[in-house]
Amino acid sequence: MEKFSILRFHSEYKHILFLDADIMPLCNLDYYFDLVRNKTFEPNMVMANNHEPVNAGFFLVSPEAGDYEVLHTHAQFLNETHGYGQVLPSPAEGLEKNYSLWDWHCAKMDQGLLYHWVRFVKKSVTMLKHNRLQIWKKSDTANVGSEVEHEEQNVKSFCPRSNYKLPLHGPDWMRDSSFYQDVYHFTGQKKPWQIVNWTNLEHPASLQECKNMYFVWRYMLRKAWKEYNLGSISELIPNPAANNL
Repeated sequence: MEKFSILRFHSEYKHILFLDADIMPLCNLDYYFDLVRNKTFEPNMVMANNHEPVNAGFFLVSPEAGDYEVLHTHAQFLNETHGYGQVLPSPAEGLEKNYSLWDWHCAKMDQGLLYHWVRFVKKSVTMLKHNRLQIWKKSDTANVGSEVEHEEQNVKSFCPRSNYKLPLHGPDWMRDSSFYQDVYHFTGQKKPWQIVNWTNLEHPASLQECKNMYFVWRYMLRKAWKEYNLGSISELIPNPAANNL
């Protein structure tokens, strides 16, 4: 529940973009807020992938008074059929595999709760799925809190110009969408700040010289460390060669 405490800041912020510590922004992400303000996106935004309908490491919410308290009442996972109180559509949107149960990765944790919150409680969410997006919103003709209207679009029809190109070639859907190029998620167990051996460094002079995203992380950390005059960095940055990066 800790990450969802951002919903308590409804009086300070209209929109909040949440990033886990292993999400690295590669550019200014203000355009997400612009897409909500101009109503291209719904007030909530999540990203899907091949294994779950949302990734709780990167999402946008528009908190309202009472949201945190309401979400807290939904936080108990019942079972794989009913999840947090809702049987899944069949198949569940946002998934490459046709799941019909709440049994995907972290369904019983933050990702399942986030999906339940934006899809079935708020009923107002834009889901980014590779080079497509799904927009779910409350129907103008239905009673408040009832069914949602659904539409699907290709992100290329409105996607902002990408500010950064991945140094490694990705699939077509990734190259087509700046949403997947303007941040990088260090998935798995090897996080850049956990790497050992901190000597004999290479120092890329620009992003274009970075061999992979671990080098990008190191380059950007060095740049910020120097810009804000945080002292010596000689023992802070890992040696990628010693860690097979």
